[in-house]
Amino acid sequence: MGLITALLIFVLLMLYSSWATAFVGVHLWIWFIVPAVFHVFVLTMPQAFGLSLLIGYLTYQFHQGTKDERDIKEKVIKLVTLLLNL
Repeated sequence: MGLITALLIFVLLMLYSSWATAFVGVHLWIWFIVPAVFHVFVLTMPQAFGLSLLIGYLTYQFHQGTKDERDIKEKVIKLVTLLLNL
């Protein structure tokens, strides 16, 4: 039962992270881009989420060849943090 609960919590956190990213993107777009600068369309939640994914993929940095000295707990925390910030 513990594994199923952990998996459900993980999925719910991923969904919340996606929604929060899109929510912030929409509101920043409305505040800074739409009214005064460019007079463009209002961004929807799916568009904001897609834009954040695109920017995340284009700016991801991978460092190959460096030895990772962290223990497994630190690696798992880093992985979960990266997944939640999609």
